[in-house]
Amino acid sequence: MEKEGAENCPASDLFIMTPTLSFDKMQNIGRFSSCSIAQLKDYLLENNGGSSQAASCLTNVNLNEADISKSVDLINAGQKFDANDQCKRTYDSSASFCQGFSERICNNLFCRKNSSEDTCFGKGPAVEGTNCDVGKICLKGFCQASSLGATKCIFGDDLILDGTVEFSLPKQFETCENVIKIFNANGKTAIDFCNTNTGSSKCCQTCANILNPKTTTSITSTLTSTTTSKFLTSLASSTQPLTSTNLLTPSTLKTSFTTLILSSTNKETPKLTSTTVSAKSSKSFSISNFRSNYFVLLFSLILLLSNFV
Repeated sequence: MEKEGAENCPASDLFIMTPTLSFDKMQNIGRFSSCSIAQLKDYLLENNGGSSQAASCLTNVNLNEADISKSVDLINAGQKFDANDQCKRTYDSSASFCQGFSERICNNLFCRKNSSEDTCFGKGPAVEGTNCDVGKICLKGFCQASSLGATKCIFGDDLILDGTVEFSLPKQFETCENVIKIFNANGKTAIDFCNTNTGSSKCCQTCANILNPKTTTSITSTLTSTTTSKFLTSLASSTQPLTSTNLLTPSTLKTSFTTLILSSTNKETPKLTSTTVSAKSSKSFSISNFRSNYFVLLFSLILLLSNFV
């Protein structure tokens, strides 16, 4: 088949048969021109009717050939691999998306090979489903509205250009993480950086995590931490000596520890005193001189933990 170049189908239209690879006319990418379609019909069809002898090879079906289309999910792959991920896969782990070319992302994804690179390189369009604007993703080479489109921090963090923050950067471009370290070294905090225009706009993803950290501590772990602290405080503040007759046992420890847990859940936590807490065994304990009885205390805590397990 002849390549594009007929009078009615110039190569500059950039259909699939054009000899030049370009992504400037995405509406024609992957499509045959009317000239190519006419040639295909002439070759494969008999008078625009049934299949020609030359087309017989197209009717052969290899039943043993695996259908890879069923094992590869290419629909909206950009939702799994964002623009930065795609640049890293194209070049290496230090590459990043050039956000200054975001308006062209659906027909040419421009990447900076590393933080020392001033030039951005384009090797083709971003994959389907890549975020391209607020509430929009790349579909068939165009940025179109979609419920899958991100509404905040569309492209994630960007590199910081030297001269756009108050401190000098060692390289022309630096990552958000490295800029925050530079701020820390100069007596400023990550929050100080995130409150700047550059920080909030260029490092939207990092700053969102810093300014609005996700709470991962459970109520149980918080309660345990609080009651354990109070329990140790009670042991350390007691004034009576520890003897073999009031040695801590799992039973007495469990009772005292349960009492502390219950008191810590009240709105007004009762003041802990050095008075003894009775156990079912009718034994009581009181502790003094925390430092001098350190090893006994350690052993008792081990008993306590083993009793709870």
